[in-house]
Amino acid sequence: MIKEYKTPQELIDELEKEKGFKKGTINQELFEEETYLDAFTPYCDFVALGRDPKTNKRYYEQEIDFEIFKSLSSIDSYISNALHSYIGAFEKRIRAFVIGELCSAMRNNGDPGCVDSSILGDYADGKTVLVLSASSDFSIWEQKFKTKYSSLSPNEQKMNIKNKKKLLSSQRKKAVRSLAECFGRSCEKPTPMAKHYAEKYSSVPAFVGMHTLSLGTTAVLFGILPRESQNRFWERYCRRKHTYSDYELTAFLGRLKRIVDIRNVINHYEPIFPTLCEIHSCSINSFLIIAARLKNNFYLSTVKRQMAIDKPTLPVVRTQYNHEKYDAILKIIATI
Repeated sequence: MIKEYKTPQELIDELEKEKGFKKGTINQELFEEETYLDAFTPYCDFVALGRDPKTNKRYYEQEIDFEIFKSLSSIDSYISNALHSYIGAFEKRIRAFVIGELCSAMRNNGDPGCVDSSILGDYADGKTVLVLSASSDFSIWEQKFKTKYSSLSPNEQKMNIKNKKKLLSSQRKKAVRSLAECFGRSCEKPTPMAKHYAEKYSSVPAFVGMHTLSLGTTAVLFGILPRESQNRFWERYCRRKHTYSDYELTAFLGRLKRIVDIRNVINHYEPIFPTLCEIHSCSINSFLIIAARLKNNFYLSTVKRQMAIDKPTLPVVRTQYNHEKYDAILKIIATI
């Protein structure tokens, strides 16, 4: 049966009477400032002793002080704020790179002001436009999908690969359409700077309008740049000179999606613990590499020379029940 909505006071009564939380440690204003899903649910597994085998409900020590949940929420905020700063530095860098690649191509194509968005309409017809390849790496992605679906029958593999390629193509067309709408005479997302250009010159340059694109759209556009362009950026990401294989660059695009997903959680002010704890144990090291590179290669290495952020400590004890999630969060805190 679905759980019914409860008022702040009803939530407090349930926590004190049914779950044994210490009376007087939960301020009603907390559940007026945040929902139950913000203040309590993301951190239950770090405090619970386990789950009842019959009801599957978590159980806790008696007389737990709710302050521990506030402390865990502070750790959550620390991780979110750190990742927000690191991803922000990365987003600016990849946006500047994509703008540079596209605008250089537009200038070389006889459009020095970078205002003619009409040419991008040809992309929907399956044509390569400027440096945006309409079929750039489908064969590489197909090989990756074959590996992913290797346990399926040949017919199931074929169907899944077909659907994935269709989705990838749709995402790319949508990204190019968003690009076309953000500059030129029909700019649909006017920022103060874009408005200035529109009023003074009747057209918005791409290098101005592209600042309105989301990180997700920018990431998709990056994915259809030529391989040599992607390689130049990834050399910066990894901080070493190296010609990367198609597999390595495709794997990087997969990591790029994870960066976008985490940014979306943070930007909606959702707790980050559930997202991080859902990362499979075999993938946590991959995420730690991402976090370390975002921090060291983008955030701390910028011209502005950002300051490192002080690290907190986890206010809970590692137990047999929570050890996997505990270890994951501990590693993330150590890395960021």
